[in-house]
Amino acid sequence: MLSFTAVVFWYVAFSYMIYRMIRKQTVPLSWSEILFAFGFKVLMGCLYGYIFLQYYQGSDTWTLHADSIKETQLLMDDPHRFFWEFTIIGNGLLNNTGHSLDKLEYYLQTKTIGIINLISQGNYYINVVFWNFLVFWGHYWLFMLLAKEFPSKRKIHFILVFLFPPAVFWLSGIRSDGLLFLSITLLLFHFHRWLSSHRFSSFLLTVVGLTGTLVVRPSIAALLIPACLSWWISIRFSIRPVLAFLTTYVLAALVFFGSTLLPSYNIPAVVVQKQHEFMKLKGSTLPLDTLEPGFKSFVTIFPQAAANTLLRPYPWEAKGVLQAMTVLEILIFWIAVVHLLFNHHPDWKKILLKPMLLAFVFFSLSLYFFIGYTVPFPGAIVRYKIIPELLLLCTLLACSKKWTAFN
Repeated sequence: MLSFTAVVFWYVAFSYMIYRMIRKQTVPLSWSEILFAFGFKVLMGCLYGYIFLQYYQGSDTWTLHADSIKETQLLMDDPHRFFWEFTIIGNGLLNNTGHSLDKLEYYLQTKTIGIINLISQGNYYINVVFWNFLVFWGHYWLFMLLAKEFPSKRKIHFILVFLFPPAVFWLSGIRSDGLLFLSITLLLFHFHRWLSSHRFSSFLLTVVGLTGTLVVRPSIAALLIPACLSWWISIRFSIRPVLAFLTTYVLAALVFFGSTLLPSYNIPAVVVQKQHEFMKLKGSTLPLDTLEPGFKSFVTIFPQAAANTLLRPYPWEAKGVLQAMTVLEILIFWIAVVHLLFNHHPDWKKILLKPMLLAFVFFSLSLYFFIGYTVPFPGAIVRYKIIPELLLLCTLLACSKKWTAFN
């Protein structure tokens, strides 16, 4: 009972802080909207922890929580070492980038929660409230970006960004996914602002967003670069957006596969290595042939990669509550696609060809296929693809007819 009271107290306190921080923004949220949006996020975060504790032996989220308790003890016993370990990682980045980035990602979570434990007394569910106050801004930046670009669809985008259960569930647990979403939306929001205003502060925050993405998921940072480059080219040189994106991505594909001629810079080999690392893990898997670092192998396996991210698991393949949720999520996505086909906006082509939305589409599809090529586990696929799926759904809504009931 005391724990529940503390959760409610911090939820109300942080809701009020959010309200005070954004009430004068160009796209504010009302007090009731904040209570609803932040409350739903906290609820999904608590549900995330409960489900993984009860049905999946705790998984990574509870492991991170246990490690954060150790970090709290280290902070109290040896605060110098607590903070000095970040410096050790910084030095390690010069020699072993991949390992040091993984360690930095781990410390950003465990040490942050370790500090929070001083207030929460190590209570997981109170930590959920603090954690979601930090990552809530990822949802707000995406909503702000969409609301400024498509003001007539403010309410339906509010529902999708803040209240779409699959997205909020996977992005609210104490795990790196929330940090990744925070970094990506920080980049997208301020990159859009920088292109229109050329503010140095927006450029700096764009770099911060890219750096955060690099720390959490280096491969996703790499996939963001051609999307943003195409976006910039179309604006900077007043080129038709679709031409800028197609040209950039064709050149990127040529560089990607052409690098196989240079053994020291073989980019497809990196993707292959990522798949092999996943293949060594245990768990329920979807069919996925072994990838080789060559154009023919990527083309051959493409149907499997696309099916695993866009269609599977099929309803009869679902095992457990999370895979059942995945089936429902896939169904909702394709209903949205079909809805757009029959209820698209009269100017849907003009809307879709906006550089921002094309960036959403090209980045999301490239990430979908990267996940399909490398990850055979349905549970991991749904978690990794939730951000591009949310961006694609936002794009579909932007191109659909006005939803009278929500506007």
